[in-house]
This record gives sequence, structure tokens and C-alpha cells, in this order.
Amino acid sequence: MKKIGCTPDVYTYNALMPGMMRTDMIDEAHSLLKVMEENGCIPDLNSHNIIFNGLARMGGPNQALEMFAKTKHSKIEPDAVTYNTILGRLS
Repeated sequence: MKKIGCTPDVYTYNALMPGMMRTDMIDEAHSLLKVMEENGCIPDLNSHNIIFNGLARMGGPNQALEMFAKTKHSKIEPDAVTYNTILGRLS
């Protein structure tokens, strides 16, 4: 995208992450959060929820809980989707 002069935004990155999760690219999708920030694009709650869901589903609930603990110290406020994702994978 950058080669053709388009700057990816949060919606572009959020569109990429579910596909990465479905193809077992968990680490790459998680790393995309850092790439977003490096490119001046702030991950939103949806970005984090996509990663939570993928981690809880494929990486195990412990990884999702670790990320959740880190998120509590950020400006991202968990919502019902966040809690349902985490709790649903623990039950």
C-alpha cells in the first residue's frame, strides 16, 4: 500500500488481523499492533479484541489473559466483547 502512496489506517490493519489469526499467524498478528504504532496508527479496542479472540482461541486463554493484564495499564478500556471473549474461552 505504501508503495502506491496509500497509508494504512486502523481499519486496514483491523481487516488484516482476523485473516492472520485464521491462518495461525498469531505472533504476526500480535506484532501488527506494534507496527501500527510505529506507523503512527493507534490500535483501537477492536484491534485488541481481534487479538484477544485469536489468542484465546488458538494460543490458549493464558496468553489472552496476559495481554488483557497489559491492556489494563493502557488507554484501552475493555468492553463487553472483550470480557465475553476472555470469559467464554475460560469456561
